[in-house]
Amino acid sequence: MWGKTDNRDAMLQQAIEFTGDHVRYGSFMMMVANEWRYSCEHNLSFLGHNRRAWIGHAACALALHCPEDVTREAWGYLTQQQQDLANDQADRAIAYWEAQRGQRNMSMRLFDA
Repeated sequence: MWGKTDNRDAMLQQAIEFTGDHVRYGSFMMMVANEWRYSCEHNLSFLGHNRRAWIGHAACALALHCPEDVTREAWGYLTQQQQDLANDQADRAIAYWEAQRGQRNMSMRLFDA
């Protein structure tokens, strides 16, 4: 997510196509919510962070091994409609993560009792 790429132009094109496909992009956001437990806890639990951006960057990193600065640049090439659809997917993945987090916390409390 924080690395560099050897072929920035090709990676940028891939990132534009990926982030512009809200269904595929959203499916990888959900994978992040499922698989990146500790990163999600760190980056999604603080409401002051741009949680949409983080989960989008993480999805690109998971799918394409794309650095976040390339993902950020790709975002600027999307239409407003594509951005809105992607943000809806981010909100969905974040809500899913929050629900799963609540279930994990509830399970832990049951074991503590």
